[in-house]
Amino acid sequence: MTPRVNGPPREIAHRHVSDRYENLRQMRDGPARPPLVLIHAMGGRLSGSYVPLVSRLAGERPVYLVLYPRFGDRAPALTSVEDMAEHYVDILEVLGPGPLHLCGWSLGGAIAYQMAQVRERRGKPAGFLALIDSWIGLHRQRDQPRPAEAQKIASYLFWSYVMKLTGGAIAGAADPAHGFWQLDDSQKLDQVETAALAAAPDLFPQRGSRAFLDAFTMFANLWNAGENYKPRRGTLPFVYFASSVADPDVVRFWLDLNDKARCVESKGNHDTMMDIAYAAGMAKVMSLEMRHHDDPTDDV
Repeated sequence: MTPRVNGPPREIAHRHVSDRYENLRQMRDGPARPPLVLIHAMGGRLSGSYVPLVSRLAGERPVYLVLYPRFGDRAPALTSVEDMAEHYVDILEVLGPGPLHLCGWSLGGAIAYQMAQVRERRGKPAGFLALIDSWIGLHRQRDQPRPAEAQKIASYLFWSYVMKLTGGAIAGAADPAHGFWQLDDSQKLDQVETAALAAAPDLFPQRGSRAFLDAFTMFANLWNAGENYKPRRGTLPFVYFASSVADPDVVRFWLDLNDKARCVESKGNHDTMMDIAYAAGMAKVMSLEMRHHDDPTDDV
C-alpha cells in the first residue's frame, strides 16, 4: 500500500479550523476545556502517528494538530524551529486567548518546547507541555562537528525518511552495503523520485513533479531545522516521555533545561512507543497532568 502523503487518516475525521489556517486541524471535539495541541513531527503533513495517542486520551477536551504548511504563494518560509514556533503560535490565536496544552513527538517536541517559550514571552497563559522522545543534535549544542559514524547514521535516517515520506522506497536499501549509499545526493534523489513515480503515479504523475519536490523540500527543511535548533533554559516545567531505547545524554540534556522537568519512561522504541499498545500509558499521564493544569485543586 502506498503511504498517504497528504490528507487525514480514516480513523479520525480531521477538519480545517479555517481556510486561512489550513495547517491547523481538529482531530477531536470535546467539552470547553483548554485544548490539547499536537505538533507535527518530521513527517510534516503526516498525521497518523498521533491517532493511537488521541484515541486513548480522556475525552474531556478538544484536540488539534498543527501540520507544516503547504507550499504556495501565501506559505511562509519556515526553515528553523524558531520560525515554526512563532508562526504556529500566531495561528493558534484562532483558538482564543485562554490557556492550551502543547505536545510533540520527536521533532514536534522541540517545536512544542519553543512554542511554549514564545507564548510565555507574549504573555499567554501556560498549560501542560509534553515532549515525546524528542531528539536533539548534541554535537550542535556543543558547537562540535558531527562524528563521522554519526554522519553516516544521519544520512541513512534522512534518506530512509524521504523514501517513507514520498513512497519512493528503494528495494534492498536497508542494507548499508547497497549501491544506493555510494551515490551522491543528486543521484539518490533521482532514484527515490523514480521509485516514487512507480509507487504513486496519482501523487507524482511526472518527473520533476511539484508534489514530489515539495515533499522533499519540506522534509529537508524540517531535518535541518531540528539539526540546528539550540533550545534555551526555560521557566515552564514539562514532562519528557522517553522510549525504552532513548539516548541517556539526550534525555539529560532536555531535563537540564528546567529544574522541574521530569522524565516518564515509556515502553517501545522511538517509533513503536506511538503504537496503540504503548500509547495508553502516555495518554493516562497526559490526561491527569492536563486536568491538574486546568484545576490545580484536582486530586491527581
